[in-house]
Amino acid sequence: MHTTVPFSLVDPAVQYARAGYAVFPLEPGGKKPATPRGFKDAKRCPDQVRALWRNPASNIGLPTGSINGFFVVDVDEPTQWFELVETHGGELPSGPKATTDKGFHLYFAIPQELKGQHIRNRANLAGCFDVRGDGGYVVAPPSVHPNGHRYEFAEKLSTTPLPMPPAWLLDLIGRSEDAPRVHSDSSGTIERVSRYGQAALNQECSRIAATQEGGRNDALNCAAFSIGQLVAGGELSLAESHAALAEAATSAGLPAHEVDKTLTNGLEAGMQVPRQAPDESLTHGNQEARSADDNPAPKIHWSPPKPLKNELLPVEAFDPELLPEPLRDFVVDLSERKDNAPMDFGAIGVMVALSSLLGRKLGIHPKRHDDWLVIPNLWGVIVGRPSMKKTPTLDDAIRPLKRLEGEAKTDFIAASADYQAAQKLDQLQQKEVEKRAAKLVKQDKHSDAHTLLLEA
Repeated sequence: MHTTVPFSLVDPAVQYARAGYAVFPLEPGGKKPATPRGFKDAKRCPDQVRALWRNPASNIGLPTGSINGFFVVDVDEPTQWFELVETHGGELPSGPKATTDKGFHLYFAIPQELKGQHIRNRANLAGCFDVRGDGGYVVAPPSVHPNGHRYEFAEKLSTTPLPMPPAWLLDLIGRSEDAPRVHSDSSGTIERVSRYGQAALNQECSRIAATQEGGRNDALNCAAFSIGQLVAGGELSLAESHAALAEAATSAGLPAHEVDKTLTNGLEAGMQVPRQAPDESLTHGNQEARSADDNPAPKIHWSPPKPLKNELLPVEAFDPELLPEPLRDFVVDLSERKDNAPMDFGAIGVMVALSSLLGRKLGIHPKRHDDWLVIPNLWGVIVGRPSMKKTPTLDDAIRPLKRLEGEAKTDFIAASADYQAAQKLDQLQQKEVEKRAAKLVKQDKHSDAHTLLLEA
């Protein structure tokens, strides 16, 4: 069936939502998402779906995987598919089937034993079909293909239970090591937990638990990113990883709302950069893990560890002659009063405090024949071991500045009070003048009233 007359797909999208399925808009006559976050913007509330369909001609995107409780087998080579089915008994359970441009989509429920795991996307399995699972989606009928063909259901998707996939299909999905991994808008694979992934997850949970207050949110974000990479690489289950990290973070004292936001953002960011176990003997696969006797790990010979140097590089003693003459005695005295604290500490505090008094009074023209003006700022940094009197020395160094600040504040308060009093007095005088001018106007002495107002 071909069509050239655009029509509204809002009502069909709402019908999916009323049946309990989350949907999101695609580009009209296309397959690309029409919203910034794609399938993550999917809604199942009819009112929200109507609001989401800003363009009535937008195609309907139907997320696959756990969000809607099913995965889709996308057959592009029907002849090879039927031959494949024939080799496994020749029958498939009856269920929803949507015709596409070259083939069809078959909808299957996610088996109970795989709940909590993820059927991810796979491409070109057995040379004839793709799988759309978690992180993927399909174009749903009655959307329009880019070539004008309309997607149609040969057997409709309804609220009745979907058929379970045959065992041979699940086995094929799981053991097809030659099938390339692709991104979330392409195809899906059954995700399993590898020993490497589990060890990494345990390590990240322990790291979160050991992090001190003030750094736990950052630790959770880093852990979520790292684990998200392994989830995308097929080493871990997203659901299990999310639950484990969330439990570690809440047990460490992070509030639940903060945990959920940080964890979701970190996992999503990490899943954009997939990684897998560095050693193939540790990856998941579908083959039975080989024992240590059958596949011994290679021995690694490490050189003896070298001790880390614990000394600091020499630093020249501060020369007070570097300071402006009016400041030298003050800084030397300050250092002596602080149990001979390094003179640098007081010098830095005094110079930075003094520079703050200049404000915008001085500027620099970096270019001789240009009006570009830069207002310089002087920054100071003190580096020292604990208990070297850094803070007390700085406090004394800027105490004169604080005293000036206090005096200026007192003067400002007094001047402000004088100003407000003068302003009120001026207002009273103005009102009195206006009253006198009004009397003159009543006496038809407009010229005198005008003169009076001008003089006021």
